[in-house]
Amino acid sequence: MDSVNDTNTNQFRTRQKQKLLDKLLMESDHILIQINPEFPGLVVPIHLTSQPTLTLKLSRLFRGDLRVEPTKIVAELVFGGSYHTCEIPMDAIWAVASSTGELFQWADCIPTQLLRSLQVDDTEVEEEDSEITSDEVTELIASSKEKERNRPSLRRIK
Repeated sequence: MDSVNDTNTNQFRTRQKQKLLDKLLMESDHILIQINPEFPGLVVPIHLTSQPTLTLKLSRLFRGDLRVEPTKIVAELVFGGSYHTCEIPMDAIWAVASSTGELFQWADCIPTQLLRSLQVDDTEVEEEDSEITSDEVTELIASSKEKERNRPSLRRIK
């Protein structure tokens, strides 16, 4: 009976994410999604899967195709100057931040490797009873944004 409840819960969560992503993409100029890079069925350039979490920026204003399907997002995104078709299963997404600062998270989808790397009261988080606070998720997203800002890039100087 638990597997039926788990399946129903997963289906509900997937529908919830799909509706939320559609809404945010219509209302915001972009969103940031936090993804478990080890999730089965995730299709992104291989060099993006080496970190404990992956942050992708999505927008309906981008030139590439963007579809929010019932079980996944399909997006043509540019990496290193080339377009790549990415497929992101809904269950791989553990947090979403809108361009207006709204944050949504699904703690049960956070990558285990990321949970292990978080320090709570100077002790490692155990996989069995791992709880993560919204402040910790906000901190993780902020650190991902900071890494993106500090990444070397070419700038036009007049």
